[in-house]
Amino acid sequence: MVSTAFVEVVTKLNESTFKPLFHRLFDWSFNPSNTNKGEIARKSILIATSLTLLCVGHIVDRRTTFSRLMTSLIKLLKGLITPYMSLVLDPATDLLKTYESDSKHPSRQWLAIMDMLENSIISDEGGKESGIQYPHKFITF
Repeated sequence: MVSTAFVEVVTKLNESTFKPLFHRLFDWSFNPSNTNKGEIARKSILIATSLTLLCVGHIVDRRTTFSRLMTSLIKLLKGLITPYMSLVLDPATDLLKTYESDSKHPSRQWLAIMDMLENSIISDEGGKESGIQYPHKFITF
């Protein structure tokens, strides 16, 4: 499973090594026009091995994968990863707003984003440690 391999790689990294990897993964997921896929593949063993699988998919698949990876990291690293949510919160909120008017069953992307946000809030105890201001509607799960 990709998330298990990713978590194993991340646990071996220090902050200065993880930060650029996180930003590249975030850009790959939410800002694909800012990303050079070949460069990511050369720089990251994990992404190089899973890029063939994941790049074929759509942006929805990328965001779903990113959300699942973040959920795995949040569950393992708890508050250590929560500060990175400050970058993710606005795009995640914007994506969830697109589902407000949709009365169909939730998609994989919606479920992955909600799981990521829920775990982040639980790990951060509602924003007390990191200073992240979660929208009130997220805190009432």
